[in-house]
Amino acid sequence: MKKFLLAFTLILGYTNSYSQCTPDPQYQDSTYAIWPDTVDNLPLVYQSQNYSTILTIKTPSTLIEAVGGDVSLVTIPLIGYVGDWPVDSMQLLGVTGLPSGFMYECEIANCIIPGNTLSCALLSGNTNDPIGIYPLVMDVQVYTHG
Repeated sequence: MKKFLLAFTLILGYTNSYSQCTPDPQYQDSTYAIWPDTVDNLPLVYQSQNYSTILTIKTPSTLIEAVGGDVSLVTIPLIGYVGDWPVDSMQLLGVTGLPSGFMYECEIANCIIPGNTLSCALLSGNTNDPIGIYPLVMDVQVYTHG
């Protein structure tokens, strides 16, 4: 009985250590973006009420896609243009600007998502912050090889 209880506890802890979300499959063939966003249907947050929404994330497939087409960001002295290099993965390092009491959980451990992949994150929390617009800044690191 003790072994069963230990195994059950470990399994329960493991399954709850990752976000409980499912990415929206309609974005599978899209380019790099996050849905919904503040312009497109991100649900409103009300003070002192529990909030939970799923963000669908499509990672870029190439460096030029990752930088939004800015050629100056993918041109390296002595190497040249590297915009066609594939994105191996993208890691979400942090999010600033969230209302107090809010958190995010990625579907994939450590928020390291392979390139050209559809994934998701759960955004949830409860806040007493004043009603307003909270611009979010997502700090990501893109990994590639060339």
